[in-house]
Amino acid sequence: MATQRELVADLCDGSADAQTLAAVFDRVHQAWQEQPQATAPDALIALFGLAVGDLLIRRVPGLGWVLVSDDHVGELALTHFSAEVAVFPLSAVAERWRTGRAGWLLAYVEQVVAAVHSEVGTGAGSGASGGTGTGTGAGAGRPAGAAD
Repeated sequence: MATQRELVADLCDGSADAQTLAAVFDRVHQAWQEQPQATAPDALIALFGLAVGDLLIRRVPGLGWVLVSDDHVGELALTHFSAEVAVFPLSAVAERWRTGRAGWLLAYVEQVVAAVHSEVGTGAGSGASGGTGTGTGAGAGRPAGAAD
């Protein structure tokens, strides 16, 4: 994951804040769509999903990466050490990549930050539902990040 983080830092000119990351995502997604025979976007989705997750970790103390799995599939997610909340930034990026929706990232980050703060009791948000890609309990909120 260190290589992906270095690549994001380079793409963002060293500043992977939400506004810069959102602009880079939109620019890369647009360039990818314009390719006549675009390759599968899995590596780009993973790259931006990791970057969004890292951004959320910087914004919400106590969030950290975990592997959430059921009997068949594992997925990287963020959980908070003091609340039963799970955030799935890679799923959020994958859904937005498929729908081709530009300009979503800033609102998503703010929604997730507010929802997690609300869930952990810091009073900075409006709940952990509403399509923010958060949920309570293991695997709740699926499909994670599928809607705004």
